[in-house]
Amino acid sequence: MLIRSQDKSRLISLNNTRELRFWECAQGFNITDCVCPIGHYSTREKALKVLDMIQDRYADYQTAHTVSNGIATMSLFVDCSDKVNELYIKAQNALGKTAVFQMPEDSEVEI
Repeated sequence: MLIRSQDKSRLISLNNTRELRFWECAQGFNITDCVCPIGHYSTREKALKVLDMIQDRYADYQTAHTVSNGIATMSLFVDCSDKVNELYIKAQNALGKTAVFQMPEDSEVEI
């Protein structure tokens, strides 16, 4: 899964990132990948909410990835019916929708 920075200038792969965290700065709270800020939020609660959103998206991504791989593997061992193909396409679409998380603007985060 990838995370697009709030200013859209960076793509961060969660495969290569040890952690995401937030820290307080003079103007609020920055979420970082331990190298550079990827989002800025006015309150601690908003920064926590965004981390929750990333966690939820990552869980959705992992689920879609697992299902997609399972269907692909299953199709190797059974006759590939239209239903199996249909399920695989749905899983791939879900995977595509969850593959990138765009860091929301501060005003977009409701607590």
